Amino acid sequence: MRVHISLVFLLFIVCAMCGVHAYAKQQAQGVMNGSPIEDLKSHGIRHVSSYALFSLPVLTADSNDYYFGEKMLPHEPDYRCDDKGVPIYINKSSGEPSTHPVSMTYRGGKCIYAYTVAINDPERDEYLKRAGAIGESLLEIAIEKDGALLFPYGFDLRTHKAPWFSGLAQGQALSLFVNLFNLTGKKRYRDAADKIFTSFFFFYPESYDERKPWISYVDENGYYWIEEYPRKNPQHVLNGFQYAVLGLYQYWMLSKTPESEFLIRASLATISEHAEKYRHPGSISRKRLLYNLESKTYNYHLVHILLLRKLYDICGDPNLYRVAHLFELDRIAYKKAGRLQVEIQPTEAEEAGGRWRRVGKKQWFKSGYVEWGIADGDHEIEFKTAHPKSKWKRPSNQKIRIKMGMNAEAAGVYNRKMPPSD
Repeated sequence: MRVHISLVFLLFIVCAMCGVHAYAKQQAQGVMNGSPIEDLKSHGIRHVSSYALFSLPVLTADSNDYYFGEKMLPHEPDYRCDDKGVPIYINKSSGEPSTHPVSMTYRGGKCIYAYTVAINDPERDEYLKRAGAIGESLLEIAIEKDGALLFPYGFDLRTHKAPWFSGLAQGQALSLFVNLFNLTGKKRYRDAADKIFTSFFFFYPESYDERKPWISYVDENGYYWIEEYPRKNPQHVLNGFQYAVLGLYQYWMLSKTPESEFLIRASLATISEHAEKYRHPGSISRKRLLYNLESKTYNYHLVHILLLRKLYDICGDPNLYRVAHLFELDRIAYKKAGRLQVEIQPTEAEEAGGRWRRVGKKQWFKSGYVEWGIADGDHEIEFKTAHPKSKWKRPSNQKIRIKMGMNAEAAGVYNRKMPPSD
């Protein structure tokens, strides 16, 4: 999926916190009591952060716009949407429109942000109107089950068949409806937020059934996870989990229910314990914990840093700040290291499956991809065999010298296999 799932809105900012920590501890005294908490604990959750939540002032603004240098006001002329400003997602496989709840909630968040900062903009009211239209569209596609609202994806992935559901989508939708309620006071938005929160009680089923929706998972060690891609073998995608926690936090700021605080603190315990395991020292962090692979883009690493800092802001756990700092050091080292760009020629060979990678690495890259964070020294490039029916012969391995802070370029020229002579 495009990195916009990592650039999705954050709807709060950090302010001075003198005296707030003591208040937050008082608020947390009863968090372990009550039947909803017992129900959650019955799923095996054994780890809850000892750090109480700060009650931070909340603004409906996206505080990550500075981080990516992106113009957050929703004026992009090439953004496909209907006449109400609701995003239209085109399935890359079928070419047909399809439901994509994260795309919708991301766009809604940008409109909310624009509304809060564009005080003198004549289009200000239009931004809130668009956000409301997106919220209404989400309610139209929502599936209600056992008192919960779920937002389905309308297209297949390799590991998921439509309709499928995502903890990331649920968390972002929760943020959107909390903010729509805060700005408009409409009860239907508060009701929607309550029902979306209920979806976090949908846990990994004991007898696994792909038809049963779930977004929450408890591992064998009693740690609670929110899964961006719920599947039989959970992947533990970090940024999707982080964003979902921030959605829960916004809901807790509205409702102050003990069960929402319990889930946030259980999530914070998990992230604090496992965040460093996503680290690749000197390079970009993993997106998933299950696979020892780097994130597909540098921006995912930036998202990890930003959200670790945000999670630190809401609870004060110093380990979250420490790991964010380590990720930042890795980012600096990664940017200072060498870079390699390889072109696959001709284009027909790439279309037939031609790819490249450095020897010893797992991931294959397309033509023109720039690999960052390469250590100074001699490296070897290898090329992937194209599809057998394409009759393209892969090039021989190439040696290349990488220098710190420099760009290196190479080309892999595939040749047509000669037909056997008579």
